[in-house]
Amino acid sequence: MNGNVSGPRVPNDPQDIAIDSKGRWHVAQSGAKPVRQYASAKKWTKDYGSPHQKGGWDRARIAFDVSGSLYLTDYSDSLIHKFDSEGNFVKSISTPWPRGIDLDTDGNIYVTGDSAKYKGPWMARRLDSDGNVLNEWTVGPNCHGCYPHGISVLQKKGQPLKVYIVSKEMHSSVHEGKYSRCKRGYPVRVYRHNETTDKFNEERKWFGMGADDIEVTQDSVYTLGEFDSGSEKEPCGGHVGKYSHDGAFKKRFGPPFTQ
Repeated sequence: MNGNVSGPRVPNDPQDIAIDSKGRWHVAQSGAKPVRQYASAKKWTKDYGSPHQKGGWDRARIAFDVSGSLYLTDYSDSLIHKFDSEGNFVKSISTPWPRGIDLDTDGNIYVTGDSAKYKGPWMARRLDSDGNVLNEWTVGPNCHGCYPHGISVLQKKGQPLKVYIVSKEMHSSVHEGKYSRCKRGYPVRVYRHNETTDKFNEERKWFGMGADDIEVTQDSVYTLGEFDSGSEKEPCGGHVGKYSHDGAFKKRFGPPFTQ
């Protein structure tokens, strides 16, 4: 996006992006007002989002609910801030050290986070719209730096709700053949909601490119991040990986690999 926006309205260290029902772009960035809104790819509208109190923004993430309200994670303050569809502050919700965020069609909030600052066990939580904890569970092993950065909810009519979480924890031997130069991947864990017990159980785990964020649509899963730094002669670079819901690799978007 920085290549499309010029001058002082370029996002400052962009960290996430979400598009509302009116087609407006909302970019999470560093700064006193961490959400920068654009009417289109190039037309800046305004900056908003100022309840933050402590230090700088640490990997801020944003997500919309079905009514168009925006939710912004505030890691340093252990808060989620809610804004209405016009960017007016509504309220803050307390949750420990939030990282990734998503919402379901009922307005429940799904968030990943730490148990203490930069420390595990790494957690996932489902909150109601007032911030009350409905469910919580651990995500992966309690290893150093295995942050669960991304979370995304999949809802299909007549099927159990599923939650996809991607973590920084690394694995080897991913994408053999064409992608053998970059053999590192990151675990995507799929949790299925059991309506009888009202618990989320890990259904499967597969490995994909990038651990910075994840987005699930009705037919695909997308992961975002830097796959592997490679070498000076063979850089792998940042990218988006596209997969089926079961983890079958479909396509890679990003700089070409050196073959």
